Amino acid sequence: MPSSNVNSSPRKNKRWTSAEHLFFVNLLHGTPKSDTIRSKNNSILKSDLKSWIAQLQSQFPKTKWTYQRIRSRYNLIKYDYLAYQAALKMPGKVEVLAEGKIHLPMKQEADLKMSHPRAAARMLRNGLMVGGCVTVDTYHQIFASNIHTDGSDTLTGQQEVAPYDKPSLNIAPRNAKSIMVNCCTTQSLSRLPIEVLSMIGSYFSHQELQVVTLLSKLFRDIFFTQLFTRLRFSGDLERLGQQIKSFLNGLLTYPSRKIKYKPRYVTFLILDTEPEKYTIASPDSPVKLIGDFLQSMPDLEGVVFDLRFSDRRQVANFNDLLKKTKKWTSPCSVIFEHAKTSNFAAIVKHFQPRTLQAVQLPIGSCDRSCVQLTASLNKMPSLRRFSFKLWRWQLNGMFVRRDWSESSKMRPITNSEIDTWYATLVRTLLMAVPQLEELCISDHHRSLYRGTRKENPSEVHIEWLENSDDEHRFPSVLTTDKLGERLTSELGRKEKRDSTAVTETD
Repeated sequence: MPSSNVNSSPRKNKRWTSAEHLFFVNLLHGTPKSDTIRSKNNSILKSDLKSWIAQLQSQFPKTKWTYQRIRSRYNLIKYDYLAYQAALKMPGKVEVLAEGKIHLPMKQEADLKMSHPRAAARMLRNGLMVGGCVTVDTYHQIFASNIHTDGSDTLTGQQEVAPYDKPSLNIAPRNAKSIMVNCCTTQSLSRLPIEVLSMIGSYFSHQELQVVTLLSKLFRDIFFTQLFTRLRFSGDLERLGQQIKSFLNGLLTYPSRKIKYKPRYVTFLILDTEPEKYTIASPDSPVKLIGDFLQSMPDLEGVVFDLRFSDRRQVANFNDLLKKTKKWTSPCSVIFEHAKTSNFAAIVKHFQPRTLQAVQLPIGSCDRSCVQLTASLNKMPSLRRFSFKLWRWQLNGMFVRRDWSESSKMRPITNSEIDTWYATLVRTLLMAVPQLEELCISDHHRSLYRGTRKENPSEVHIEWLENSDDEHRFPSVLTTDKLGERLTSELGRKEKRDSTAVTETD
């Protein structure tokens, strides 16, 4: 009987495997925090999803990867998460975090299927797929900015400042009424000193703060500022200028807003602009308005630039407009999501000397060669602190172990091996760059590998960022004088790690 040839070409309509799904979720989670994947601009979302085709094809060569396949999975994950979030707000729900599932009473299950007909049944049956480094919290972090958890704001056109997570506010009044049933609790809270209420509010989640601000005018005045921690302006220069003007005019018309709106971070996502609209001679260009905004917000901790220019003319036009404006004196940290080298250099140089304490390099600018990195760092004799992110899910177990055998390929990488590898990298870089006093690497799981020369340079401490917001602020979180208050010693988290320090091993 003649043997049949087995078709080894990638299969187009193959169902997603668990490994493929989790890898894709890690790609989403690893996307910069500039709301790129959460953007309502379909062209931006499309470009990001397309950029992952090569990675998925390399990781899973037996599957044929197309944009349609990836976009379909993205939509499925998004709708499942929306259904999951709605289920979380329902009475009687039981959340099983280890399985990524939620169990609802019969009535609530029927209500969920009515409100989310596309995803409710699937989500209740399968939950949010978790495993490895992917947890329910991973999904929260991916979709935080456009659903409810992040506290970001969005400004579109001439629209007044509004919560970016406005959809979830539709549910808040019902929650508020249920809380008001216990009048004694609400009345007793209102009698407390404002200082005590502020301390209590620091423990509330963003969703809880939304509910609390609806209970009374007093609570709204006290807690309203905590709902607005980030601002985001996006569009071409013309649209960006309109948005910034609208915001600044609102502050002039209603001075009290300066007290209520104290964002800690602002993002400027700038798209292509017709160069003829704004020239060097423009007296009031949108780039100048960026400086006016930064000056009007002295409490800003950082600014994020996401420059999506398609050609050299756009890049040069932005730099020319920037040169004609006053230098910036705040904030103390700047993060670049996407930026050409000349834009990056122009913006950094536009800050007054000694203003910046932390700078995050643009995507694609970090060299993966340890030798070339140390050579670059040694060219900066005044450099004392250096930090960067290196996500653990990008590491291959065989590479970490330096073991290329088949058995190593099949064996999953352990936390202990990850810790040892990161610690060795920190130690190697710290010893190779004599002027460095401190080196930090974040692995995107809120753990921080920190080496200091002031103590024993052969010892690397593993510390934990106190909360997810600190993770979003890395590396600017390291500039605070209260770093010890923001980092939790590993000693108190033995259940998650084996030790507080990793020393060199064989």
